[in-house]
Amino acid sequence: MPALARAYENPNTSPAKREATAVVVDSFNRYLGVAVGECLGYLLTGAWTVLAALAMLQSSTFEAWLAWPGVAIGVLLVIGSLEFVGGFEENGWKLAGTIVPIAYTIWSLWLVTTGIALVM
Repeated sequence: MPALARAYENPNTSPAKREATAVVVDSFNRYLGVAVGECLGYLLTGAWTVLAALAMLQSSTFEAWLAWPGVAIGVLLVIGSLEFVGGFEENGWKLAGTIVPIAYTIWSLWLVTTGIALVM
């Protein structure tokens, strides 16, 4: 992106090249930022969390009260992965956009709690 920013800001850059640069930046943002970073990232984090929580349920190391919230959090993260999918692609699904930051905050707390449970 720095190279694209320099090309865009260069005083010798033609309007056509500026427009092309803007299209490339938008394309990278949509593909790497939204599709890979947000959609796939939330989906895989949610799936991992559900699978880890299910494994915790089958383990004698963890109590069920600690594992079940992981399942719920994982499901919320999977739902959050749908924020920019299908009909919501342009503006985003507001419910998913609200769920994601809350779910990630709770997920962080769940991870810390799980770590503490492992140490004790």
